[in-house]
Amino acid sequence: MNSFTDRVSALGIPADSFVVIGSGLLDAYDLRTANDIDLAVDEATFERLKSDPNYQHDVRGDLEVLTSDGVEIWRGWTESMPYDKLVASAIEVDGIRYASPSTIIDFKRQRGSDKDLSDIELLERHMADEANSLSVPRHIGYIVDGNRRWAKQHGLPTYEGHLAGYNALKDVALETLRQGVEYMSAYVFSTENWKRSADEVQRLMALTLRILQADIPLFNEHNVRLRVLGSREGVSDKICREIDNAEAATAQNTGGVFAVCFNYGGQLEIVDAVKKLVQSGVDVASISTEAIENNLYAPEVPAIDVVVRTSGEQRLSNFMLWRSAYSEFIFLKKMWPDMTAADVSEVIKEYSRRQRRFGG
Repeated sequence: MNSFTDRVSALGIPADSFVVIGSGLLDAYDLRTANDIDLAVDEATFERLKSDPNYQHDVRGDLEVLTSDGVEIWRGWTESMPYDKLVASAIEVDGIRYASPSTIIDFKRQRGSDKDLSDIELLERHMADEANSLSVPRHIGYIVDGNRRWAKQHGLPTYEGHLAGYNALKDVALETLRQGVEYMSAYVFSTENWKRSADEVQRLMALTLRILQADIPLFNEHNVRLRVLGSREGVSDKICREIDNAEAATAQNTGGVFAVCFNYGGQLEIVDAVKKLVQSGVDVASISTEAIENNLYAPEVPAIDVVVRTSGEQRLSNFMLWRSAYSEFIFLKKMWPDMTAADVSEVIKEYSRRQRRFGG
């Protein structure tokens, strides 16, 4: 079993995935020759290398990015990349971490040499070809779950879990839209979350303000439109103003919609829609499915094609009840702060394998 494809198959790497092979400090499983070489990007090796005075805690060496059938996408990259950045966006197979294509693209774009830009063009073209062969959902809804458990597992205060979740949220949102999904919604604060401690609620409000204020330049840079779905009842005037400002500041962006579900409840959304119809004086006979849809929060946001929930829990928790009537569901065991760009790719691939029936 010495061929590249045999080694890939043995490791369980999907046939359409990318694999990064390296030399130098990124000496990895050389899948093409079945040569077992130490892997500098697994946790144990990294911990050992940190004690080496000659190791600079960066990933170095010549890299190749290949598809799992052995087709080389590009070869190069002889400088360094922070290990933590690589690991944060890696695909893990049997304890071995492989850099995701988007991680390498981001790194090369920041460095910006002519060779880097050429590599980016080639890699993005190949990724686009792969994406065109998939059935990309129009709307992915994420139930952001597991921040507090993640913090507990890492011996950190609850807030650190929410902060890590906030950082993952931005990465996942941008990657989801970058892969051709038109709408990405995220359940960030439910109407039930007000029951949490005053300190936790205050910190969650502060993170919400980061999205509405500090992150607007990022959304504009990536041509992302921000929409906030939820009730304004009980929300401070300051946050309400910032919601309006953020939506206005990104209103002309056309690269996809990031729908933040804040102070949101699926049942309340339906109740509020019916109230609007009643208050408008609509005749009872005129109340229809279409009429209710047109009065939901941000009615232009379509039905969800696939709902993704992290942390291993398998329930909707009052998320997008109307829009998820015929959604597919994907439940991931990992906690939300551990979500990466690679997970977005896997979600889309899994969705492509589904056969939707819409009740039929």
